[in-house]
Formats: sequence, C-alpha cells, structure tokens
Amino acid sequence: MQRLTWLSYPLAMDDPRPPAIPQPSLTSVYTIERDGANVMSLKVANHTGTHADAPRHVIASGICITEFLPQELIFTSPCVVDLPLGDRE
Repeated sequence: MQRLTWLSYPLAMDDPRPPAIPQPSLTSVYTIERDGANVMSLKVANHTGTHADAPRHVIASGICITEFLPQELIFTSPCVVDLPLGDRE
C-alpha cells in the first residue's frame, strides 16, 4: 500500500504572491434570484499558490505543463530544499 502526502496548501484569496502576480478574483456568473442557481467564476494566475513550473516557463523551446502525463506528476521520492531567495531571484 502506498502512502501519499498532499504537498499543496489550500488557496486563499489573500495568500502572499510574487509582486507581478495578480490577486485571485471571484465573479458572480449566475445568481439564484436572477438565474435560479449560484455560479461563480474563479480567476487565478498559474503562479498562484502551490504549483509546478514546466520547462517552458523559462525556456522558449521547453515543454509545457500540458505535455506531461498525469502519472509523470506523481513523485515517489520527493526532496525538500530550503532555498531562501528574494522576490526577483
């Protein structure tokens, strides 16, 4: 039996983020009063919260995240590296 560890944190609207990354936003699409149901639209930049960068993030000819198979994003031997850097490093 495999043991899985969730590495992501819950996403909150006021979480810290790099200066150039916009704050997430929620917009009402439908309301119960007007449309019979509540539906919201969530807008987030792909660098909001816990995420993985694909090579194309910084290499023009690199592969993008959608080119990975889901099983390639399951890590069996993860390692934590403490690498303190400033916002632009």
